[in-house]
Amino acid sequence: MACKVLMYFYQTLQPFSTFFPSLKSVPLNAEVNWVTAMAYDATQAWIEALEQSSANPTRTDLQKILSSDSFSAPGASSEVRFSRNGDRPISSQLVEVTHDDASSKQYRFEPVTDSE
Repeated sequence: MACKVLMYFYQTLQPFSTFFPSLKSVPLNAEVNWVTAMAYDATQAWIEALEQSSANPTRTDLQKILSSDSFSAPGASSEVRFSRNGDRPISSQLVEVTHDDASSKQYRFEPVTDSE
């Protein structure tokens, strides 16, 4: 298999306790990964924007709230904020996709270090 490198927006090797700090005591029967965390963050941001809005907000109203310098919402591992153009300033991690020798259908995501 050829070498494959991808960019992840959450560090996949973070311990579970760094994700969802408010839910530490809740047992989860599913794997928590970057997709789970991003979906949680998007939902939290949407809820917070709705709470800060008027009774009948428009899409424009919500976009103004989300892009405000003062906007923040609790996220899976850090605060959720957006820049004025709608991007989220979060860290990313380059990972190399490798085949997991223990399973024929599993792949591993190994962080790429600066020395590689």
